[in-house]
Amino acid sequence: MDKNKALTYLLKDPVKNCNIINFMCDYPIKCIEKEGNSISVVGNSDRQWIYFSSEDTEEFKKLLKKYKCGKNFAITNDWQFSVIEKNREIVWNLTCLKLYLPENRKIHYHDKNVKKLKPEHADYIYKNYTYKEFTDVHYLKDRINRMGGFGFFIDEKLVGWVMTHDDGAIGILHVMKNYRKRGYAEALILSIINKLRIENKIPFVQIEENNIPSMNLAKKLGFIPLEKIHWIEFK
Repeated sequence: MDKNKALTYLLKDPVKNCNIINFMCDYPIKCIEKEGNSISVVGNSDRQWIYFSSEDTEEFKKLLKKYKCGKNFAITNDWQFSVIEKNREIVWNLTCLKLYLPENRKIHYHDKNVKKLKPEHADYIYKNYTYKEFTDVHYLKDRINRMGGFGFFIDEKLVGWVMTHDDGAIGILHVMKNYRKRGYAEALILSIINKLRIENKIPFVQIEENNIPSMNLAKKLGFIPLEKIHWIEFK
């Protein structure tokens, strides 16, 4: 299927499909398949990912047959995950709740201590990153180069940061332990929300449900829960 035709189709529901739309716009796409009203996309960022946009079990199963050797599946919901995992051995499964920020939610974003990240910050960020097992420093540098990000600086010291993932989700949010509970995380998120809105993109987050501080902050800012999603790697 042609990439532009696929994007036009996916844009009929931009909130639901924002992950796959962002990924298609930012990274090389290997193939696109369509089955009825369902679409699958394969592309490369830090690894080769398979994305699906599907609400129909039979259409989904037909598309899935094309990827018997596929190892990495992105943003699958619960029923898709249950189909994919049958007779396969999971290396890891990262489960999150996806939330998005409606257009009518107003924000106030300026903080003089929030500045743009530079690629040379990636090594420091990776050293202090909670999810090392799912990525590497090259991915972080790539995200800064492609889409930028923001850091919170105290006397030129980087004490917190945020950027977007390869699917456009706001993430990699972290504030160093000694600087928490001062509103720095909120300032960082508001800055990147503003950036995304200027670029006509939908601000959304994907948070593990046991990450209570991040979940509370997202809801405080007006993010609305959509669905549980999974990133999976198989052997």
